[in-house]
Amino acid sequence: MTRPHDESADAKAHIAAAKTDKKPVLVVFGANWCGDCKMLDMAFKEGASAPIIAKNYKVVKVDVQRFTKNVDVAVG
Repeated sequence: MTRPHDESADAKAHIAAAKTDKKPVLVVFGANWCGDCKMLDMAFKEGASAPIIAKNYKVVKVDVQRFTKNVDVAVG
């Protein structure tokens, strides 16, 4: 089973680290229980747009669990 989101990751630290790259940061909010989130992760990795995303963006996945974690990241 694919687990696209690291549940123990420090979202704010990962976003801050990604900002040091010269690429725009693409922040993806989701959860490992979410089927749509898993499909989006697969599309980012293997879909038609995957090479464009990999080349032009730094992707940071933020785990929100059941909207009980990292919600402040979305508004802050």
